[in-house]
Amino acid sequence: MAAQERRNIIIDTDGGVNDEQERRKIIIDTDGGVDDAQAIFMMLDSIVYDVIGITCVRVNSAVDQVVRNVLKILTAADQLNIPVFRGCDCSVLGEVS
Repeated sequence: MAAQERRNIIIDTDGGVNDEQERRKIIIDTDGGVDDAQAIFMMLDSIVYDVIGITCVRVNSAVDQVVRNVLKILTAADQLNIPVFRGCDCSVLGEVS
Protein backbone atom coordinates (compact mmCIF):
# COMPACT_ATOMS: atom_id res chain seq x y z
CA MET A 1 0.00 0.00 0.00
CA ALA A 2 1.41 3.36 -0.99
CA ALA A 3 0.73 5.84 1.80
CA GLN A 4 1.95 9.20 2.91
CA GLU A 5 1.87 9.94 6.63
CA ARG A 6 1.77 13.48 7.95
CA ARG A 7 1.23 13.97 11.66
CA ASN A 8 -1.83 11.93 12.56
CA ILE A 9 -3.57 11.40 9.23
CA ILE A 10 -2.73 8.67 6.72
CA ILE A 11 -3.67 9.36 3.12
CA ASP A 12 -4.07 6.26 0.96
CA THR A 13 -2.78 6.92 -2.55
CA ASP A 14 -3.70 3.52 -4.00
CA GLY A 15 -7.09 4.69 -5.23
CA GLY A 16 -10.74 4.52 -4.33
CA VAL A 17 -13.14 1.91 -3.07
CA ASN A 18 -15.21 -0.26 -5.36
CA ASP A 19 -18.79 -1.32 -4.65
CA GLU A 20 -17.66 -4.52 -2.93
CA GLN A 21 -15.19 -2.88 -0.54
CA GLU A 22 -16.08 -1.33 2.78
CA ARG A 23 -14.85 2.16 3.56
CA ARG A 24 -12.02 2.23 6.12
CA LYS A 25 -13.18 3.51 9.49
CA ILE A 26 -10.97 6.22 10.99
CA ILE A 27 -10.85 8.35 14.11
CA ILE A 28 -9.28 11.78 13.65
CA ASP A 29 -7.18 13.24 16.48
CA THR A 30 -6.87 17.00 16.01
CA ASP A 31 -5.46 20.13 17.60
CA GLY A 32 -7.90 22.23 15.58
CA GLY A 33 -5.33 23.96 13.40
CA VAL A 34 -6.15 25.27 9.93
CA ASP A 35 -4.30 22.36 8.31
CA ASP A 36 -6.32 19.91 10.40
CA ALA A 37 -9.58 21.64 9.43
CA GLN A 38 -8.77 21.18 5.76
CA ALA A 39 -7.85 17.53 6.34
CA ILE A 40 -11.10 16.93 8.25
CA PHE A 41 -13.14 18.34 5.36
CA MET A 42 -11.22 16.10 2.95
CA MET A 43 -11.81 12.98 5.07
CA LEU A 44 -15.51 13.80 5.48
CA ASP A 45 -15.83 13.95 1.69
CA SER A 46 -13.77 10.81 1.09
CA ILE A 47 -15.13 7.72 -0.65
CA VAL A 48 -12.30 5.68 0.90
CA TYR A 49 -12.62 6.62 4.58
CA ASP A 50 -15.52 6.70 7.03
CA VAL A 51 -14.90 9.14 9.91
CA ILE A 52 -16.41 7.50 12.99
CA GLY A 53 -15.18 9.99 15.58
CA ILE A 54 -13.01 13.02 16.25
CA THR A 55 -10.89 13.61 19.35
CA CYS A 56 -9.72 17.10 20.29
CA VAL A 57 -6.49 18.04 22.07
CA ARG A 58 -4.81 21.24 23.09
CA VAL A 59 -1.73 22.45 21.25
CA ASN A 60 -2.02 26.12 20.28
CA SER A 61 -5.62 26.69 21.38
CA ALA A 62 -7.57 25.70 24.49
CA VAL A 63 -9.20 22.32 24.02
CA ASP A 64 -12.69 23.82 24.42
CA GLN A 65 -11.97 26.11 21.46
CA VAL A 66 -10.76 23.11 19.46
CA VAL A 67 -14.07 21.33 20.20
CA ARG A 68 -16.04 24.41 19.07
CA ASN A 69 -14.00 24.59 15.86
CA VAL A 70 -14.56 20.91 15.09
CA LEU A 71 -18.30 21.29 15.69
CA LYS A 72 -18.34 24.23 13.26
CA ILE A 73 -16.63 22.05 10.65
CA LEU A 74 -19.13 19.23 11.19
CA THR A 75 -22.02 21.71 10.98
CA ALA A 76 -20.72 23.14 7.70
CA ALA A 77 -20.31 19.61 6.33
CA ASP A 78 -23.75 18.52 7.64
CA GLN A 79 -22.07 15.71 9.59
CA LEU A 80 -23.17 16.37 13.19
CA ASN A 81 -23.83 12.62 13.56
CA ILE A 82 -20.07 12.09 14.07
CA PRO A 83 -19.17 12.05 17.79
CA VAL A 84 -16.62 14.59 19.06
CA PHE A 85 -14.60 13.87 22.20
CA ARG A 86 -12.82 16.45 24.35
CA GLY A 87 -9.30 15.39 25.29
CA CYS A 88 -6.82 16.76 27.81
CA ASP A 89 -6.32 20.48 28.21
CA CYS A 90 -2.68 19.88 29.12
CA SER A 91 0.12 17.57 28.11
CA VAL A 92 0.28 14.28 29.99
CA LEU A 93 4.07 14.67 29.77
CA GLY A 94 4.04 18.05 31.50
CA GLU A 95 5.46 21.25 30.03
CA VAL A 96 6.97 20.74 26.62
CA SER A 97 9.29 23.37 25.17
